Amino acid sequence: MRNIASEVWTFFRKPTTSVHILFGVWCAFMIYAFGLLFGLVLLAGFAVWEHWNDKNEEYRQEGYIPEGDWDWWESAVPLCVALTPLAILQVLGIVSVGWV
Repeated sequence: MRNIASEVWTFFRKPTTSVHILFGVWCAFMIYAFGLLFGLVLLAGFAVWEHWNDKNEEYRQEGYIPEGDWDWWESAVPLCVALTPLAILQVLGIVSVGWV
C-alpha cells in the first residue's frame, strides 16, 4: 500500500517549505489589502532575514551550505502565482486591488 502522505512530504525541500509558501501567499493578500509597497517590504524583510541567518549559520556550523536564497524563492514564486489572478481581475475591473 502506498503512503501518499510521505510522498507528498518528500516533495518539500525541508520542513519549513510549507511556511515559506504560506508566507508568499500571505504577502499577496497584504498587497491586495494594503498596497504593493507593503507586501514588497515584507518580502524584502524576509530576504534580509534569510541573508542574516545564512551568515550566522556559516559561523556556527562548519561546512554549512547557504539556503536562504532557496527559502526566499519558496516565498517569491507563490507570491507571483497568487498575484496573477488578482492582476487579471483588476484589469477586468472585477476587483479593486490596493496597489492602484
